[in-house]
Amino acid sequence: MAGVIGGPADFGPIPLLSPPNTGTGFLATLPDGLPLATADADPGAEALSLYPNPAQGSTTVRLPPSRSPTTLTLLDARGRVVWTRTVAPSAKAHATGLDLHSLAPGIYAVQIQTTGIRAVRRLARH
Repeated sequence: MAGVIGGPADFGPIPLLSPPNTGTGFLATLPDGLPLATADADPGAEALSLYPNPAQGSTTVRLPPSRSPTTLTLLDARGRVVWTRTVAPSAKAHATGLDLHSLAPGIYAVQIQTTGIRAVRRLARH
């Protein structure tokens, strides 16, 4: 990891000092064997997927079972809401299609929220 700090910063037990309002560059590496968070902590989020991804005109969202409606929110790269859709509850995993024709090419986030599950998946639009 590399970056710039503009004042004091702590990286765990390692403090870095930098004069205020100046940029001091740093380069850090992670030790071998360090556990990293690589999965959603939400139960049921493993059943969530987007395909195809990257997508052109449309993509499909595979949703986990839910006893309550599921809210799908599409966010642009700046975090602005593009649209929101509600999907009816289903006792089984199911899929819903998303029309992407009106979207400009770029990176989007699909946010899924239902009872007990909140997850985000990145979507690339060609």
